[in-house]
Amino acid sequence: MYIMYVDDSGVPDLNDNSPFYVISGVIIHESNMDQMKNMVDQFKDQNFKSNYINAEIHTHDIYKSRKEFDGITLQEKYNLLNELYALINALPITVISVGIDKIRSKTEMPHWDVFKAAWTFLIERFDSFIDDNNCSINKGIVRIDKSCKIQETTTMELVNHLRKNGSYYQKIKHIIEEPQFLDSHRRRGLQLADATAYCTIRNLTQSTKFQPYWNIVENKLRRSRNGQVSGYGLKIFPS
Repeated sequence: MYIMYVDDSGVPDLNDNSPFYVISGVIIHESNMDQMKNMVDQFKDQNFKSNYINAEIHTHDIYKSRKEFDGITLQEKYNLLNELYALINALPITVISVGIDKIRSKTEMPHWDVFKAAWTFLIERFDSFIDDNNCSINKGIVRIDKSCKIQETTTMELVNHLRKNGSYYQKIKHIIEEPQFLDSHRRRGLQLADATAYCTIRNLTQSTKFQPYWNIVENKLRRSRNGQVSGYGLKIFPS
């Protein structure tokens, strides 16, 4: 069984002025779950202290020194980010990120449903990932951060429609259950999805400070058999 933890970054609304909306999935096989949990717990034990000792991994809050991370020094902030993305580099995970260029979409397809398209692209690629990894014995489930901007009812209907009918381009054969909406503070995988989604959107907005972290996330992206990332682990639309 493969589990994909999903979180987003940005706003899925063409009327919002932000340039991108990103949704990311962190995929892990159930056989590696204990390893992932232990490694995330070790990271937090070694790096979280003071006001944020019991905080979740929220990359935006770390980078902007917000909420529990209010008042951290510049050195503390980058130490946390360095250790966080070193953790992601070491984990047995695969990442899929979908980025919607809202500026181009607003010009070229102003009535387009950003949210629906982003989820369709993500589910297609998760199903294809399972297809590439011994689909005869592996299936997939999707777990989503219930506190993020992802619309629970809409997502449930969309994913179930894809499971039943497929997308315009492919059948969805390996996702066996309805998506599960969970509290991120109890699910380490959701906190990792937060880190990959935020890093992806920072890369798309050309943040030089996140370039070293993006190099790590990019190395974790799903690839084709010949090593291609574009369209496989990273889908930017329109491209």
